[in-house]
Amino acid sequence: SCIFSARFTMHGFLFLLLTECAQAAKYWEHDGSHQHRHHLTRKCKEFECPAFQRPVQKSPEEWRPWALKGCREAPMNMPSDKLEAFAQGSKNLTSCCELKWICLNTCGMKLQECFDSFWRECVEPNCMRLGGHDEESMCKELAGMNDLRFVDARFFDGKLPPSNSADTCDTAYMMQEDACECVKHEDFDQQLEQSFVQLFKKYAPEMLTKKGLIKDKKMWKHYRGKRPMMYYLFLQRFKKQAVRLVRKHPHQGLDEFKKEEF
Repeated sequence: SCIFSARFTMHGFLFLLLTECAQAAKYWEHDGSHQHRHHLTRKCKEFECPAFQRPVQKSPEEWRPWALKGCREAPMNMPSDKLEAFAQGSKNLTSCCELKWICLNTCGMKLQECFDSFWRECVEPNCMRLGGHDEESMCKELAGMNDLRFVDARFFDGKLPPSNSADTCDTAYMMQEDACECVKHEDFDQQLEQSFVQLFKKYAPEMLTKKGLIKDKKMWKHYRGKRPMMYYLFLQRFKKQAVRLVRKHPHQGLDEFKKEEF
């Protein structure tokens, strides 16, 4: 697994630049060097299309990614002397808590990528910036209350224990199923490019030529084989426009989001 640095292009798009590679623990394995990273107890089945088909992100006109706004509230039994630090950590981790959902709602993103994005690329750097050991520890403790174990609707109110790994796997699979459209293998490249054209047209038309083609060919080539990551980074960059922030997890699945107007 590799560590990436990032920079923005002239169009405000994020490039990932490979800086360091290291062997990282899998999301279903205990990581002794990062005790705060809570792992799942099983490896989840990744979403797959039927035979001879491949997944492409649905158009923004058809389906809009969502994210729960902010982090979970403090547990009811939290000591009063920790509430202030909890509140500060919650504010510091707002983007991380929201990016977890955006990642899971991006077609083609693997659970391992979402796990790494949450912990290594967001939580840990943000918590380190707080300075003090106690503040950093509380920040990571809060992150553990918002990690990939907490994605099932029944376990988001802070009153119940974390969902088991089967719940996480089922919910993550359902979110991918909802975000993806399965297309014929021979149409995949064309449909994939079209999905980005539709995205740019709606939220960043400056990234298209007058003829409606992707302008930055260097960027497009850079992300060859990494299109889900490219889409995910775009959603991060244009979160206010492209992602629907909501305050309540849908208790009856994602269908109710499709029925509501954006």
